[in-house]
Amino acid sequence: FQTQQKNKISELQQHKKILKKEVIELRTKLENANSELGAIKHKHEQTYLQTAQERQKSALLERYVEKIESQVKVQQNMMEMMSASGSVYGGASVGPMGDHSHA
Repeated sequence: FQTQQKNKISELQQHKKILKKEVIELRTKLENANSELGAIKHKHEQTYLQTAQERQKSALLERYVEKIESQVKVQQNMMEMMSASGSVYGGASVGPMGDHSHA
């Protein structure tokens, strides 16, 4: 009966050693996974911030382009009005209506 108990105790001690080893391996794997996760989260955060900055920059550039397009349209309209009135001197036509010499 004692031999049986000794064998059982020995067997349990072997299992205990194996389980301890497995726990240590699993803890190491968990630490590595958590470390990798931290690095990935940091990279994700950086990418998110960079994307937000790029979106902001893009929106600013879009507004800038819209303003420039608007200015170009105004200039085109002015050029068209000047050519329609037949003058290159700021829209005042020279001739009987614009001539002030018969005072």
